[in-house]
Amino acid sequence: MLDKSNDSLILCVSAHDIREFVRYYPRGKMQVEQLGGKEAMMRLLTVKDPNVRYHALLAAQKPMINHWRDLGLEI
Repeated sequence: MLDKSNDSLILCVSAHDIREFVRYYPRGKMQVEQLGGKEAMMRLLTVKDPNVRYHALLAAQKPMINHWRDLGLEI
């Protein structure tokens, strides 16, 4: 969806869904990275629509936060 749509609502919902997938599914971060989701999120940070950028930023943050937890470090 992220590569095929220009509709800002679809992009926002897709970014949100990816964020929630990483949040609730233990291996979600790994699967999103394997499918190129991380790069897609970074591309969304350059879209003109501020709502899309906001949701992309939130989605990009979630794997990073989980990474710190995986390392056993406190933020």
